[in-house]
Amino acid sequence: MDKKNVGGQNVRRVKIRNARKIGLIFFRRRSCVSNQARERNLDKLDNELIASKNALEVEKKRAEELRKAGEAEKNKNPLLRVPMKELSLEQLVELREKMVRLREKVRERVVELKEQEAANPSSSDRGEGPSS
Repeated sequence: MDKKNVGGQNVRRVKIRNARKIGLIFFRRRSCVSNQARERNLDKLDNELIASKNALEVEKKRAEELRKAGEAEKNKNPLLRVPMKELSLEQLVELREKMVRLREKVRERVVELKEQEAANPSSSDRGEGPSS
């Protein structure tokens, strides 16, 4: 057995003979170096897993809140509970008027957000604020 330095690590070159008397040479790294690297890699993977689990939980809570908000909105507006084909003409006209008002509110909000972004461009540099 002799020692050789490979890539900054001490490596032992080991020659063994198998049952057929064929000599095999392989390199065996010091176990403490590889164990330390393995531990660092495991720690990194554990941290990534924990971060992913936390992000998943946040998204699950957000989805549940959105689902509850949608149900509450449906309960407030009976036109949203009935299938479109079953609505009368008056109900369809009322629903259309509400949709037009909603579209106007959304446009106003988009303009407002664009004005805020123009007034404060540094927030968009950090990934905050609306992305339109």
